[in-house]
Parts: sequence; C-alpha cells; structure tokens
Amino acid sequence: KTPSGRPRSVPACARLIREPTLPTTVLIKGLARRDTNASLQAELARVGLAGTYDFLFVPVEQASPAAVRYRSVGMGFVNFDSHEVAKWAVENFVVVRSRRTVGATWAD
Repeated sequence: KTPSGRPRSVPACARLIREPTLPTTVLIKGLARRDTNASLQAELARVGLAGTYDFLFVPVEQASPAAVRYRSVGMGFVNFDSHEVAKWAVENFVVVRSRRTVGATWAD
C-alpha cells in the first residue's frame, strides 16, 4: 500500500509476467527434406492430434543458391494447447518411414 493507505497499482509490465508454466512446445525430429507444414499437419491429424495445437512450423532452406525450391531442414516445431497433449506427443509420437524414424522431444 502507498503511504496514504491506497493499494499500489501494478505496472503494466508486471501484469505480463506470469507464473512459470509447464512446457507445451515440442520439437519434431527426423523429418524428410520434402516435408512441409502441410505434411506435418497431416501426420499429426493421422495420429489424432488435429486441432490440439496453435502453432506449427517446419523451417526450410533454399535447396541450392540458384534454386527457387526450398527443402525442410529435418525438423519442425509444434506448440500444443496443453502440457498434457504435448507430453503425450513426446512420449508416443513416433512415425517410421523407410529407414527414418520421426519422433518428438521437448523444445528448449
């Protein structure tokens, strides 16, 4: 309280600070170079995770300096709506493609 007895107002920046929360962002490892945001979305939908995330991103790089095509760098990020769903993905999301295994781990 202030010296006059009134409650102190909370600065706007302090209202933005939240209590620590459990992680919800997952790193998907082992994607093929041809994978895209759409193919990762389809894979998540196939295992029943459609509509459980609010952000999905598969980083890409230019295939070569002269190319206009882009390719995945082999990983993707998904931010799930809850820690419980993210935890399920980390523990259970495994896709085997020919000789490649796609899996999930916590993003740091």
